[in-house]
Amino acid sequence: MSRKYIQTVVLFGVLLVGIGWVVIQLTPFVWDASDTVNVVPHISGLRSEVFGSVAPGTIYTTLINMAELEPNLATSTPYTVELSATGTLVYVEQVSATAIDYQPLTPDLFSLGIFQEYTPVTRGWYEFRNATRQVIARLKIVDNENTDVHGITYLKNGHVIVPSYKTHIEESGAEIQSFLLEEQTLSGEVVFTWDSFDHIPLSESDFIEQREYWLTNHINDYFHENSVTEAVDGNLLISARHTNTIYKIDRSSGVVIWRLGGHQSDFTFVDDLGNGFSHQHSIHQLPNGHILLYDNGNLHSPKVTRVAEYELDEKTKTARLVWSYTDGRFTYATGSVQRLPNGNTLIGWGLEVNGLRGDVPRITEVTSSGEVVLQIYFPDNSGLYNVFKQ
Repeated sequence: MSRKYIQTVVLFGVLLVGIGWVVIQLTPFVWDASDTVNVVPHISGLRSEVFGSVAPGTIYTTLINMAELEPNLATSTPYTVELSATGTLVYVEQVSATAIDYQPLTPDLFSLGIFQEYTPVTRGWYEFRNATRQVIARLKIVDNENTDVHGITYLKNGHVIVPSYKTHIEESGAEIQSFLLEEQTLSGEVVFTWDSFDHIPLSESDFIEQREYWLTNHINDYFHENSVTEAVDGNLLISARHTNTIYKIDRSSGVVIWRLGGHQSDFTFVDDLGNGFSHQHSIHQLPNGHILLYDNGNLHSPKVTRVAEYELDEKTKTARLVWSYTDGRFTYATGSVQRLPNGNTLIGWGLEVNGLRGDVPRITEVTSSGEVVLQIYFPDNSGLYNVFKQ
């Protein structure tokens, strides 16, 4: 049953979405009139190399101050960045806090995830920005404290999926962090919720690294969602890094329809020497039904990161690897992939164990035959979470 959320802040602006103007009445968030856009003229260390025909469009990403996320990493300046199709700078904004998941929604509307703090999981909010990049609305989860900033998902019906972590306390006192999503209308009405704790047992978890903030706070981040997308049939696909699984869930009931990957996979992998993926990010279902994803490869031997495309047969439950690309590197966290209209594939490389060097490309565009047509480099220690081209 849907519920109407009574906001303390009811109007930031209007958005042009779908076929008309929609009044934004989102989230209980106090407006800060001091918020300004701090535009800087350039980024030292940014360069690109073009080797062939690239897809048209503007590239959108953020450069993350990784020390905010991983205290053992070097500090860097966080930016919101727009690049031309060939990687030259179009727009850059220096931000006071790390920004993640910069997405173009229409030519005049953008969304941006803002990382606030660990509490002890990621916590933040989302901003909607207009054509002049001014904040016109802010969005948070309704029924939970911790809005997660891995990325919101815009659905065909004009609704938005908002992600969050939810804390469950066991009898022993141990904290379990589940994934809670809400499907919200743009007027703030919650029409669907789903909590991994109700559907996915802790026994499906399988991750090897224990980050300091998990150990210090004695929490079990057993699921760790990092991507939600709409399936071609209108249901939802959820990527869980720590179960190495993509879940297809029924949009109405929340029931798990199938699992792809992980210990309980309903599918057998075919023509895939890696026998599936691990700690994956950035899942997509292409119009032909194929699954495209960024396979971090943490559990592969040897550890190698790749982009993988699988042809699914939901009747025989097989997942056939039909395309992949790797340059041989290993990225243990973050990363993204996008299939472009001309058939090229855009890759945003994730975090590397040996650090983030300015002489290693962070963005790569390749053709369907694996030919590299674009490489983009950023300053030392600059990490990125995902990249979009539109």
